[in-house]
Amino acid sequence: MTDTKDRLGALARHRYPDGIARVRALLEWAGIPAREPGGGLRWYDMAVVDLLLAEPADLVFAALAASSPTPAMLDGAAELFCHLKWVETHGDRLPEPVSAMLTRHIQSTGRVRPTTP
Repeated sequence: MTDTKDRLGALARHRYPDGIARVRALLEWAGIPAREPGGGLRWYDMAVVDLLLAEPADLVFAALAASSPTPAMLDGAAELFCHLKWVETHGDRLPEPVSAMLTRHIQSTGRVRPTTP
């Protein structure tokens, strides 16, 4: 799977050389499982989260602040920020604007984080 993740990362960097655009695209993709009727994470969904975990936290926060994120991006951000590796690396505190944005999203959708139905 490492080779596949490396290829996916290279494609993402090639298609989205701008870091903010790349992170926004990856967040959108990471949010898809929350919207799928079958739900659940598959290996390729986890590969996307791994790519997001490799990005600097400040870039992820900047991507969310760059313009209004879509609901799928916010689902992807929730998945990322709940990931054990994120919490171990960055802690469970988020910048206030990001925390407030996710709180509003959770209140409007009723989703705490993407789950399997």
